[in-house]
Amino acid sequence: MNIKAKKEIASVIARHLEFFNQSDSESIAKQICHAPVQFAGSGSHMVAKTTSDVERQFDQIFDQIKEEGWVRSTLDNLDVVVFGGGLALADMQYTRFTEGGEPIQPQKRTTLYVLRRIDDAWRMVAVYSHDAEDNPRIKPIEV
Repeated sequence: MNIKAKKEIASVIARHLEFFNQSDSESIAKQICHAPVQFAGSGSHMVAKTTSDVERQFDQIFDQIKEEGWVRSTLDNLDVVVFGGGLALADMQYTRFTEGGEPIQPQKRTTLYVLRRIDDAWRMVAVYSHDAEDNPRIKPIEV
């Protein structure tokens, strides 16, 4: 189950990145996330209570990063930890790029996603963004 779940989650992250690179906040909100979704990063925390709120939050993210020259992001590394009860963490390291192919600083970034198994699908319920120097890497707790 753990290997199957990790593959399913990796597929969700790949679809999320595909939608993200298309600035498709509607598909992210409706197909990747499950409201309410908590967002945290850059010193702020908020909860998008509805699917429409999630879509608006991603629209704001796209507006902000496009101001920095962003046109696409690439996946550098993905670590997934699956817990019982339909809970998982996915730690994605990535790089943002400009139209000219230059990395946007800081070059290495990370986002930690909390996913829940809902209606036979893995869905994001929390998004925690961090710069690489603040990278809280996930580690399973051994008991």
